[in-house]
Amino acid sequence: MSKIRWDLIPWHEVREVAEVITLGAEKHSDYGWRDKEIEDHFAAAMRHLIDWRTGGIIDEETGKSALAHCINRLLFVMHVEKNYTSRIDIEERIRPSFVDDIFEMAKKDVDTE
Repeated sequence: MSKIRWDLIPWHEVREVAEVITLGAEKHSDYGWRDKEIEDHFAAAMRHLIDWRTGGIIDEETGKSALAHCINRLLFVMHVEKNYTSRIDIEERIRPSFVDDIFEMAKKDVDTE
């Protein structure tokens, strides 16, 4: 691999993700997210993604981007997957059709509005 291209990262958006993480630390604890199961982080990420997809661009509680919340939770999923959970455990617990089911539900919500 070539040198890592840090210059390609959209830093303003990274800052908003960091702001979301900071708000979470102030509300709960600095590393309380490590005590949650990977499924909890995944489910929260999906809720934020669906909120965004169905028009909830800004999280009502924090005033921050729903996508920043989603990315925050996906970072936690990546960390837990890499450091605490075997790949087999993840594949057994998060089945691909679950994601399809959630997007189908979100689509129905949008279609009925």
